[in-house]
Amino acid sequence: CLMLDFKALNHYSDFVYLAGFNGLWCIRGKLDGSWPVAAPTSSNIKGAWAGSTAYSVNDVVVSGNYYYQCIGAGTSAASGGIPVTIKFVDIPDGTAVWRLHRRVEAAALHIESDSFVNSFMTTDFTGGHINSVLLTHTTGTNAPQNIHFSDLCEFGKPLNFGIRATAADELYLNGIVIDGGIGAASIGVLLGTCRTVQILNNIFYTWVTGIQIGAAATNTMVSNNVIRNTTTRGVEAVSGALGFSITGNFINSGLRGTNATGVHVRTSATTDNYIVANNNFVGCTVAGLTDGSSGTNKIVTPNLS
Repeated sequence: CLMLDFKALNHYSDFVYLAGFNGLWCIRGKLDGSWPVAAPTSSNIKGAWAGSTAYSVNDVVVSGNYYYQCIGAGTSAASGGIPVTIKFVDIPDGTAVWRLHRRVEAAALHIESDSFVNSFMTTDFTGGHINSVLLTHTTGTNAPQNIHFSDLCEFGKPLNFGIRATAADELYLNGIVIDGGIGAASIGVLLGTCRTVQILNNIFYTWVTGIQIGAAATNTMVSNNVIRNTTTRGVEAVSGALGFSITGNFINSGLRGTNATGVHVRTSATTDNYIVANNNFVGCTVAGLTDGSSGTNKIVTPNLS
């Protein structure tokens, strides 16, 4: 199946949902979800709706499994939350006024179980999404497999995650731009139960964490990327991550800012079989590499700091 020169706008849930879908080639698409008012800043993200609380225009809250944005400043009602409604409709709440934005966990692209060999090239996932791309395995027999993003796909300004892969086998990211999350814990690429992942030749800007390798991720290669302006870590491997290599990356200062820590391997006795070498950490404000693992099968030099 070929999707060429397509555009999808402002849906409250997933823009494109694939489950049990094989052999899609998506070229020059745009999945664009604008905010009701304007893109918020991290200070506008207020968490769960609260009664009798003053809210300002652009503030974002969660109520009843949906995100809402304040379009009229005021004080919320004492109780009751915000009723679910359709998009583009004003919702009074005390003296404040809201509009429905997106369902919690909604994505521009959501790939579910038993979806194989799907490729996305020169596609723009930038916009007011919660996740730009979400890969999950909650139905069916197999996790999404052999999924490709390449050729200047762009993932920018989601609330939480650029690419959130809770489960995937054979995920390939090559030559894409992952630019800027809004939330206070935003992550460019989050890997959960993932096997065989290649993250090569990409550009990451303006995240809290650029890439996080989860405890159930195995055989992850992170090479030849530029990762800058992350407020905590360029790349993080959590406790229990196995079989990863982080090599030849520029996780340093330069255009768009610097990083706090280049690579952080969390304190663990189970994280092992990894390489962190030949990276450029020059200009990191906290440390180039912090390696807390007591694993014995590892190479963590040389790196340039």
